Amino acid sequence: MFPTHPIPILPNSLTQRDQKARNWVIYKGKLTGNIEYAWIVLSVDNSKMRYRGKVGKVDLHPSINSSPLSKCKNYHFHHNHPTNQSLSDGDYYMLAMNSRMIRCFSHGHNGSMHCASWVRTPTIPLWKSVELMRRMFAVGFQAAETIGYHYHPKGSSLLKYFVPHMVGQVLHERGIISFSGLTTPSEVAIVNNDQLLFQVVLEAVRLTR
Repeated sequence: MFPTHPIPILPNSLTQRDQKARNWVIYKGKLTGNIEYAWIVLSVDNSKMRYRGKVGKVDLHPSINSSPLSKCKNYHFHHNHPTNQSLSDGDYYMLAMNSRMIRCFSHGHNGSMHCASWVRTPTIPLWKSVELMRRMFAVGFQAAETIGYHYHPKGSSLLKYFVPHMVGQVLHERGIISFSGLTTPSEVAIVNNDQLLFQVVLEAVRLTR
């Protein structure tokens, strides 16, 4: 149930390499205040892994031809979100456009974690899924702006904060992505205090076609 994840996961349930990447991007992100990233390169059988890390802002260009990732086969992509929010529309676009990116992780500085993998199916064209995702973000932010302005004592900022999470949940419900992660107790408490308003925004995202 929102705002928990459809597939809850704990950091200590990740592989040792994924835990190392998570710790690294959070540590570097807190030091620099930037979005930092690291990636785990998977072997052919997806069982043996090796770690690579790099300081810098995330390049959202779908080809990533200018980065070392262009030479990778399959990989997990980790980056931090100083805002603590879930995966952005740019993250989903990058994930969709790079078939070798098996999983995309965002790690909040508050301990939250969000992970998605794109479910590639011949019955739903990829471009349609991407356009739907973008419409969901637009509808969600518009609903949060309108409802927050009129009804929430702190305005729309808290409602907007959770829109990326709502989009991930609805994409998961429709079988477009697999969405997993960890929501902090404080985030759950925020939603529970105004459950009805958050539910209205979530339903607006669900109704997006």
